[in-house]
Amino acid sequence: MKPTNQLFDIIKSLTPEEEKKFILLSSLQQGEKNYIKLYNFIQKQDSYDEDLVKAHFKNEIFVQHFASEKNQLLHHILKSLRFHRYETSASAKIDEEIKNIQLLFNKSLYKQSRKQLSIIKKMAQDYELFYSLLEIVELEKVLIDMEAHFGDINYKTLDELIEEENALFAKIENFAAYEF
Repeated sequence: MKPTNQLFDIIKSLTPEEEKKFILLSSLQQGEKNYIKLYNFIQKQDSYDEDLVKAHFKNEIFVQHFASEKNQLLHHILKSLRFHRYETSASAKIDEEIKNIQLLFNKSLYKQSRKQLSIIKKMAQDYELFYSLLEIVELEKVLIDMEAHFGDINYKTLDELIEEENALFAKIENFAAYEF
């Protein structure tokens, strides 16, 4: 298999802040990490030379499963970038919270889902994240259905949510028209 520059390119694209986050998250694991050695060496290169990398680590055991080690490094970098994005972007926080709400819902924890949904919906409204709000409204519809199934409906009706959804579509349309 022909070596690619994908890992090199992503390493070189990291901002100093993203690099710090990667190193910090990596340091949370105890012990020596081969992917950090690999990162440090690749990061110092001006252009990617896989043969040089392998030659540098020829006495290391991990060079026997080099592709796997590169994959692990890529995985850790992407994970740190997601974490960095989560800390610096309201949109990313909302996306993550929506996933958390879905997890709560899948565990049949409807009251906790409702509570988190209300909090995150307010945040999405404050930041005018209309597409996230559409996703939240869809979750609310499903949640209302489950609450009605268990006789615990004391929130909005589906008709109210459909009206809210239509208003969001109108806002998105206006926003798109304004953008162009």
